[in-house]
Amino acid sequence: MAGFKEGLHGNVEGIRKRGQEATDTGERIAEEASEVKRRLDSISVQDDEDIRAVETAEQGYKPAFDGAFSDQVETIGQEVADGSEQIKSESETELGNVRDGISQMEAAAGASEIGRENAEQGRSALEGSATEYEGIIQDAETVEQETDQSIKSLRSKVDSVFN
Repeated sequence: MAGFKEGLHGNVEGIRKRGQEATDTGERIAEEASEVKRRLDSISVQDDEDIRAVETAEQGYKPAFDGAFSDQVETIGQEVADGSEQIKSESETELGNVRDGISQMEAAAGASEIGRENAEQGRSALEGSATEYEGIIQDAETVEQETDQSIKSLRSKVDSVFN
């Protein structure tokens, strides 16, 4: 049932794309926040009312950028984490099944000399499959960690703009 593994690989690619989307959006938001802050900082007014107007505008930008980042980036980051956990769970379950199959193939090989090579070939194929599931689990974990790290870094950038 190669389709199961292919599906898991496809799911990993799906969360990888979503993670990249979150990173790209987070970078855009961080750049926009920096640009807005730079422009606000460039305003040079003397009147108290004008100064308060600029300060009020700046104070309003922080929650706006925080909300946009949360909605457009962190929400996707959580989807990536949830997707990764689902992929890892499914892969770990099947990896356990494959490992059980390896044990049974070894037992079958030891039960009789007749046809032993069939069990050994089956065991070898299942060992390759186990390695592939381990790779899928690692890939999902890597995507999750890299996405989380990227989002945290970008969150820090956004937070520092309007400190």
